Amino acid sequence: MSFIKNLLIEEDGQDMVEYGLVIALVVLASAGLLTAFNGKISTAFTALGTDVTTNIK
Repeated sequence: MSFIKNLLIEEDGQDMVEYGLVIALVVLASAGLLTAFNGKISTAFTALGTDVTTNIK
């Protein structure tokens, strides 16, 4: 019984779980933003590639 009480009271791994949750939220937010701006990002890279190709000649 004391093992279970110590397991519930112990806070050693709590920080790692919180960092993991923050990282997961950042990844989800980044994926959402990349999905939302997919067309604009693609257009920007295409324009950049075209400019580089035409100006290197």
